[in-house]
Amino acid sequence: WWSSGAQHAQLMKDGEVDMTTGWNGRFDVAKEDGAKVAYDWQSGIMDWEGYGIPKGAKNKDLAMKYIAEMMKPEYMAEFAKYITYGPTNGKVYELGLMEESRARMMPSHPDNAKYQLTISQEWYAKWRTIAAEMYTEMMTE
Repeated sequence: WWSSGAQHAQLMKDGEVDMTTGWNGRFDVAKEDGAKVAYDWQSGIMDWEGYGIPKGAKNKDLAMKYIAEMMKPEYMAEFAKYITYGPTNGKVYELGLMEESRARMMPSHPDNAKYQLTISQEWYAKWRTIAAEMYTEMMTE
């Protein structure tokens, strides 16, 4: 088991494990550093993050504009030049804003996303407590 975002890739890079779970962006950085790391998109798990604005925030309109600006496809394409966490705005691919070779490295590229399971927030909202209990039980056996 690993406990930090960088640890899973480091375990692979150091040859301490032959297989692990982890984030593609971290594995790609390890690969760029010379690690013998490979993965495919078959049965991967795609997770999403989001932005939130606290209820009653005094600068809500400004925050909404900021988020809208960040979500523009040209900015997402630029960000993806530096780490392979895929753009969430599909227009990046539709408009061809990335070099094709780089785009195909992204988990959100249509050719990769179709093979992955997308995390269901609805499922977690309903089953989180039971799933956490089952996980804790499994880890203590």
